[in-house]
Amino acid sequence: MTIDSVYLDITALPADLLVLTPNRRLAAWLDRDYDSWQLSCGTRSWARLNAVPLEQWLQQWYAEICLLVPAPEHGHPRLLSSAQSALLWRQVLEQHWENGQDIDGLVALAQQARALLCRWRWQPAQWQAGDKLEQIEFARWHQAYSQLLRSQRCLDQPALAQWVMEQGSVLRAGLPRNIYLHGFNDPDEPQLRQFMQWLEQDGIRVHASAIPPKQSRCEIVTLPQVDDQFAQAIHWALQQRTNAARIGVVIPNLQAQRNRVRTLCRHLWSLQPDAADQHWSTIINITAAQTLGDYPLVSQLLLWLRGLAGELSLQEWNLLLTSPYSCAGESEWLRRDGFFQWLRAQNLKALRLSAVRERWLQRCGDDETSTWLGQLQSLQSRGRQPIVRWIQWFNRFMALVMSRQGRSLDSEEFQLQQRLLETLGQLQELHDWLGDIDFDRFRRTLEEALKNVQFQPQTETAPIQIMGVLEAAGLAFDRLWVCEMEAVNWPQSVNPNPLLSRPLQRAMNMPGASPERELQYATRLLAGFQTAADHVMFSWGEMQGETEHTCSALLNTLVASPFQIADVASAEQIQFEQLHDSIEVLPADVLGTPVADQHAKGGSGIIKSQSLCPFKAFAEYRLNLRAEDELADGIKASDRGSLLHKVMEMIWRELQDSAALAALLQDEPKLDTWLNNIIEREMQGFRQQVFLEPQALYDLERLRTFNIVRRWLQECDGQREPFNIVQVEKRRALQIGGLQLDLAVDRIDQLQSGDYVIVDYKSGDKDHKAWIGERPEEPQLPLYTLLEPDKTKGVLFGVLKPDALTYKGLLQQRDLFALGKNSALKQADDWHQQMQDWQKTLERLAEEYRQGRAEVSPLNDNTCTFCHLAAVCRVNEVAHDRD
Repeated sequence: MTIDSVYLDITALPADLLVLTPNRRLAAWLDRDYDSWQLSCGTRSWARLNAVPLEQWLQQWYAEICLLVPAPEHGHPRLLSSAQSALLWRQVLEQHWENGQDIDGLVALAQQARALLCRWRWQPAQWQAGDKLEQIEFARWHQAYSQLLRSQRCLDQPALAQWVMEQGSVLRAGLPRNIYLHGFNDPDEPQLRQFMQWLEQDGIRVHASAIPPKQSRCEIVTLPQVDDQFAQAIHWALQQRTNAARIGVVIPNLQAQRNRVRTLCRHLWSLQPDAADQHWSTIINITAAQTLGDYPLVSQLLLWLRGLAGELSLQEWNLLLTSPYSCAGESEWLRRDGFFQWLRAQNLKALRLSAVRERWLQRCGDDETSTWLGQLQSLQSRGRQPIVRWIQWFNRFMALVMSRQGRSLDSEEFQLQQRLLETLGQLQELHDWLGDIDFDRFRRTLEEALKNVQFQPQTETAPIQIMGVLEAAGLAFDRLWVCEMEAVNWPQSVNPNPLLSRPLQRAMNMPGASPERELQYATRLLAGFQTAADHVMFSWGEMQGETEHTCSALLNTLVASPFQIADVASAEQIQFEQLHDSIEVLPADVLGTPVADQHAKGGSGIIKSQSLCPFKAFAEYRLNLRAEDELADGIKASDRGSLLHKVMEMIWRELQDSAALAALLQDEPKLDTWLNNIIEREMQGFRQQVFLEPQALYDLERLRTFNIVRRWLQECDGQREPFNIVQVEKRRALQIGGLQLDLAVDRIDQLQSGDYVIVDYKSGDKDHKAWIGERPEEPQLPLYTLLEPDKTKGVLFGVLKPDALTYKGLLQQRDLFALGKNSALKQADDWHQQMQDWQKTLERLAEEYRQGRAEVSPLNDNTCTFCHLAAVCRVNEVAHDRD
C-alpha cells in the first residue's frame, strides 16, 4: 500500500476534509493557524477546520456506531477509559501474580504491552511466544484480561480502532472524502496502516501529512553544564518576542524538570521591562501534565481518606487542618497552628481522627471546628457497599472537607475538580467487577484510578511554549530551541517492553526494540525540528556534575552558534538569591531595648542562652521565639529526663539523709517495693502528660527507670560518706547583674564537715569543662553556687546513664567526696578564685542580657547545629557573604 505523503497547507485545503492528529495540542494549533489565516484574509465567518486527535475521533465513532448500527444480541461493548482498564489489570494481577510486589509498576507495563501488541497487530501465537519468565507470565495475565473483557462485554482503548473498523464500515460513506493523518511520527505502524487501508476501501483519499518545511537557519550552542541550557533557552525565548509570534522551547525530560523550569520562568520574566503588566504564565506555557493525584487539592483529599481509615502522622494532620482547602482566615489558622504546637509538646507522633477531635475538645472546647471534625468522624465505618454508593459518599465527603475553606476555587482548581468528578463518573461503571467493597478497597481503587489520569489545566495561548519532544513534534514555530542534545539522549537507549518477546519486537521494528530503530526514530524527529522554524537552536552541555558529555553525532553537520551566553543564574542559584535578596540589609543593630522588669522569666536558661549566643537569648526570652517540640520514635530524651528527676526528687523528699538510705539498702525486698511505689505514683502523671504507642512502652520505661535508680542508690549515693539533704527542687531567687532569676536546684547535700555540694541530675553525658571560661556552655551549676557562696564547696553532675552511673564535677578538695570508682571528680586549683571568676562571668552575662545585647555571636559550631533560629538570625547567609 502506498500512502500519499503531502505537506499540509492550510491555505489550500479541500472543502471536504478531516484532519486526524496524534494529540490534542497539534489539533488545537492547526485550528488556531487556520483561524488566523481566515482573519488575515478579511473573512468575517467561516467553518472551523475539522481537526481532531485520532483517539478522540475513534471515541466519537464508537458513540455513533452504538447509536446508529444495530447491536448484536448482547449489545455493543462498553468502552473503558485508561484508568478503568488499569483497575482491571490490577484485579487480574492480584489474582495471578504470586509475587505481589510492585503491582503499580507492573500494571503500567502490562498496559503498555497491551497497547503495543494491538498497534502492531500481534496474534496470540506471537504474544504467547516469549521464553522468559515475565513473558510467559504476561501471556497468562493477558489471556485472563481478555477473557474478563469478553465476559463483561467491554472494550479497552487499545482495541478500539480494530473494533471501529469491524463495526463501522456501514458508516464510512458519511466520512469526508479527504482525510489527513497529520504529524504521526511512525506512519508505518501496522494498525495505522490498516486503518488507512480501511478508509481507502470506501474511496476516501488518505494523506500522511506534515507541516511544510521552512528554510531554517540551524545552529548548535555548547554550554558548560547540562542544567545551564534551560535558563539560557528561556532567556533567549523572551528576547525573541519582538520578532516572533510563536516560540518553542523543547526539553526532552520536561516532566522531571518541571519545578526547576517554573522557577526559571518566574524569575526571568520578572527581569523583563513589561513584567509588571502581565503574569509570567500569560507569556510562557509549560505543557508537562501531571497525574490528578499530584495536584494539592486531590492529594489532600486522598490524605483525608487515609485519615478516615487509620492513623496519620502529626505533620499530616497539621497539613490537613491548616490547609487553605479546609481552613478559613488567619485567626482560625493561628488557632489550629497553636493546637498542633500543643500536641507536639506531648510527643503525639500519630493519631486517629477521633483522637484529634478528642484533644481539640480538651484544648479548645466545643466549637465549629470540633463540630466539623465530628461530622467527618461520622463518615467512617460504612461497611461494604457498591462503588456507586461510595462515589455518592465521596461527593458528600469532599463537600464537607472543603466547606471550611471560606474561598472560591480558582480557574485551575475548578477545572481540576471537574476532571476529578469525571473520573469518579467513570469509576461507577466498575460495579460489575468490584461488587460490594469496603472503604479500604474503595480508597485504593480511587487512588489507583487517579494515578492513571493525566491532567493539565487549559491555559490561554502564550507566545512561548515549553514542551516535551512528542508534544513539539509536528508543530510549526517562528523560533525554536531544542535542549539536551547530549549523545546520551539522541538516540535514546534501547528499552523494549520486558513483557513481550524481544526478538519479535526487534523483528517488527517496535519502539525501543533495537539501536537501529531508536537511531531511525531520533533522526526523523531531529529532521522535523530542523525545518520547524525559521531559526532553530540546538543546545547541549559538556558536564553534568562529574559526568562528561558529548554532543549527539546526529548534529555533526550543524555549525556552531555565535550565541553569547547570557549572564543568568541556574534554578538553584535563583532560589538561593531570592531568599538572600529578601533580607533587608540594615546597619548593625546588636543592642535591643533594656529589660524593663527586673524579675526575668526564664531562670538559668537566660544566662545559658546569653552565653551560647546573645541573639539566642534575646530571641527566645525577649521575643518568645521558642523551638517546636521535636517528635521522636518512642519516648523523647527530655521526657525521660523529667521522669528521672521526679523520681529522684520523691526519693530524697522521703529519705532526707544517707542513714535512711543505708537502712533501706540492707533490705532489698523492702527497697524494691518502696522504689516501685514511688515510680508507680510518678508514672500516673507521666501517662497523662506523655503519649506513647504502643502502651507497652510505658511498662518498658517504668522498668528502665527502676533499674537505673536502683543501681544509682546502690552504687553511687549508697557508697558515699554520710550526708544530709538540705533542699530538694526548692525554688530560690537570685539577684545578679540587675536581674532577679528564679532558680530550682535539684539537690543540695550537706557533708559531715558542714560544707554544701550542689547536685544536678543529667540523663546525658556532661563534664565540668562546660562550666569553665568567659562563656560557659552550662552555667546552671555555677549560678547555683551563688545561692550559698560561703558554704558551697563543690558542684556535681549526677549522671544517670545506664552505661555510666557516676558523679562528675569540681570540688574544693577531692577527699570531701570519697566515692571510689563511680566518680569523675576534679579538685579546683583555687576554689575561692574559681567562685570569684564564676560570679564575675555570670554577672557580666546577666548585665548584657539586661542591657539588651543581642549580637549574633555563637559560642561554637555546635551552638548553631540544633538551633531553630537560623532563619531569623541569618547566620548562614552572613557566613556565605563573608566567604
